[in-house]
Amino acid sequence: MPDDRALPLSRQILTQPEQARFGCELTHQPGFLITLAFCLKETLFKALYPLVQKRFYFEHAELLAWHRDGTARLRLLTTLSPEWPIHSELNAWFSLENDRLISLIAIPAHNPASHSA
Repeated sequence: MPDDRALPLSRQILTQPEQARFGCELTHQPGFLITLAFCLKETLFKALYPLVQKRFYFEHAELLAWHRDGTARLRLLTTLSPEWPIHSELNAWFSLENDRLISLIAIPAHNPASHSA
């Protein structure tokens, strides 16, 4: 997403703690950061909604960290089910290919609550 299009969307996609945590990226590469957060949160929704059958939105998850090696970490800010309580954390992966961002979140086969922080 171009910087000029991304910046107006930042408050809809990023929580206030994310805006503070990634202030440097918002200043220097807002298009990339906001696209990454959008992509990862959409991927989280698509991974969990079939399991929990409960809608949740951008403000119900936060990007904790991302790394140039294509790894990221997200945390739920709401309880979606007994198996997916508030503060559950998930690993994510992403790749930038030909100006397209691709992301993946793999749901563990065992009890996800064991991944909570």
